Amino acid sequence: MFPNKHIIEMPSWHGEYKVRGIESHLLSPCHASDVWHKFAERHQREPNSYWIGVGDLIDPTRPSTRKRKTHALADRKEALVEDDRANEAWLRQDILPKIEKVKDRCLGLLDGDHYIEFANGDTSTKFICDALKIPYLGSRMAYVGLFFRRGFQTVLYKILARHGKGACGTVGADLNRLIAQNIRWNADCYMGGHTHQENAAPVPRGDINDEFTDYKFRTQWFIRCGAMLRGFVMGQEHYPEKKEYGPLVCGWGEIDIAIGKKHSNNNNLAIQESSGRTLAF
Repeated sequence: MFPNKHIIEMPSWHGEYKVRGIESHLLSPCHASDVWHKFAERHQREPNSYWIGVGDLIDPTRPSTRKRKTHALADRKEALVEDDRANEAWLRQDILPKIEKVKDRCLGLLDGDHYIEFANGDTSTKFICDALKIPYLGSRMAYVGLFFRRGFQTVLYKILARHGKGACGTVGADLNRLIAQNIRWNADCYMGGHTHQENAAPVPRGDINDEFTDYKFRTQWFIRCGAMLRGFVMGQEHYPEKKEYGPLVCGWGEIDIAIGKKHSNNNNLAIQESSGRTLAF
């Protein structure tokens, strides 16, 4: 896990911000390029928007194919080096130009399941992050901390992004799995990918202050972010069809965060409101 701390300087005492969770599957045979363009256009025109890659940025290989390749070429390191050169050239020509358009305000990228592994152990995700100076969050999960700052006042909003694992046939079971996977981790918002489903649910949390004189409440959001992959396209056959999956939700998840004064008569910053949702196209 490679946590990313991001400081946002607020020009006034009130601000509204958005963070999107994106699983793009760029250049997959069934990649939804129209949805990617919608995301890119919105991100570019909204200066207070940010995004996190929750894994599967590209769609070249799966874990099983990487293992078979490593085993097959175990005694042929020169073949791996040749593959690395070809893969780097492909990434520079076809992938980096797409990510470069939205690299500003990217809070980091996770590997997920679909990525290229180079001979030195680095991944295509790390290669992209290094090339474009984007935070690399690691393989599966990471904290992203948004530190909203106005003068000497700062308020923290914690997001735990993970790729996810397993699969569930129903929307409710999928949401329960996301909650269960994060039950031991504390955050304000949990974003997950992997299952190609979408859901956003608020969970209220209650506590009492240290003086035992008043209650404290906050809302945690659990957001399953979908993906930009159409599993079924006329004239093509891709792995979702070969595995007999159902139709896939195509879109992303996002959280809106409103930051302002805790009380009108003081300058203490606080999280005033949060709203999670998903978009399907």
